[in-house]
Amino acid sequence: MKYFTREWCNGRLNDEQYQKVKNSYRNYINRIYSKLPATIKKLLRQNGLHDSLFKSVLIDQRKNYLHIKFLSGDLQMGYFEFEIVYIGINLSNKIIDDLFRIFRNEKTEFLYDEIRMIEKNKFEHSMIFYPKGEVELTCKQITCGIVKKIKNREIKQRKFQVIV
Repeated sequence: MKYFTREWCNGRLNDEQYQKVKNSYRNYINRIYSKLPATIKKLLRQNGLHDSLFKSVLIDQRKNYLHIKFLSGDLQMGYFEFEIVYIGINLSNKIIDDLFRIFRNEKTEFLYDEIRMIEKNKFEHSMIFYPKGEVELTCKQITCGIVKKIKNREIKQRKFQVIV
């Protein structure tokens, strides 16, 4: 994470430094926004991912494909399943191991994320989690959206699958 570091997330910066990080990221996004595909703009506009829980992870190494489902929301906005799909993703063993380590703790919560445009049609989506864990995913395309509304954030079954 370039902007929303663990120090930023844990409140280890003073108010001025904290606001400077938020403003720097907002300025970066404003500079690149017109060049981003609609699907990434949708991810940037998504509210309610903070504190989301992992529901499932599907990795297909043959197709360079990653599909993550989160359980998201709160009492005010309601609860929903939210999916993020990465196409043309670089899936190294380290990334798979990192995702598994983060996923296996059932209490892991999504904290913050960043989008970076590496070049045209190449993006990096970085995510930081509580209590620990970060992952940086580089891909050609990202799609996302609400899968369905749900009654609560209770997870009945979690699934982590890798196709090689």
